[in-house]
Amino acid sequence: MSYLRNLILRGATITDRWIEDNISAFCLLERLRLECCKVLQKIKFHNELLTCFQLHDCNVEEAEIDAPNLNSFEYTGQIMAPPVIISSHWDAMIKLKETDLPPYLWFKKLREFLLGFDTCKVLTLICNNDKVTILYNFFILIFTSFFSLFCFCFPILFLFPLIH
Repeated sequence: MSYLRNLILRGATITDRWIEDNISAFCLLERLRLECCKVLQKIKFHNELLTCFQLHDCNVEEAEIDAPNLNSFEYTGQIMAPPVIISSHWDAMIKLKETDLPPYLWFKKLREFLLGFDTCKVLTLICNNDKVTILYNFFILIFTSFFSLFCFCFPILFLFPLIH
């Protein structure tokens, strides 16, 4: 397994501890996809060569990824705590799932969540949610330090670069 370059775990009953102990041990791992791993809650790992990390439909509440060569992060799910991603040149694609939270609480949680993306170069945010109708001004206020921001929100499409 030390020669493993791509790993996809779909519906696996792996634990947070398994991720922390094993992902770092896959020293040649370049691509990691975790999908529908419902046992995961707080993931934390370090991997020098990882370039792509995808986290889809897991129950993760917190994520800390130390991957200096990471250039792509994808997330699909509910709003979680702001992820800690240590990399200098990464892009993110976030797909937020529909939620029953009241709008004021959803925006508060979204704002906190997006703080974890202050070092990414390009952020693509996909929200299939009625709450996105006033996101344009919200993003202008939050992302003034971003290199650029591409925000695709359905039913509204926003595509704009931000000024430093």
